[in-house]
Amino acid sequence: MMIQVFLSFLLACVIILVAVQRTTSRLFRVSILTILALGLFLVWAPETTNDLAAALGVGRGADLILYFWVVITLALMVFLYLKILRLG
Repeated sequence: MMIQVFLSFLLACVIILVAVQRTTSRLFRVSILTILALGLFLVWAPETTNDLAAALGVGRGADLILYFWVVITLALMVFLYLKILRLG
C-alpha cells in the first residue's frame, strides 16, 4: 500500500505540472494527461494489467507495462529529435 501512495503522489505531481504548462499543444497535453490518469488507475488496480496482458497475449501485466514504456519512450525520443531538427 505504501508504494501505491508514493506512486500516486508522484503521478499527481506530474499531472499538475503538465496541466499548468501552456507551451505545448492542447492535444499533446490531453494525451499526456490521459496516459498519466491511466497510470494512476493502474497503480490502484494492478490486477487490471494482468487481465489486459492476457487479452493481448503477454505473459504478465508488468511485462505489458514495460513494453508500453519502451514504445512511449521511443516515440518521445523521435518527437524530441524532430523538434531539434526544426530548431536547427
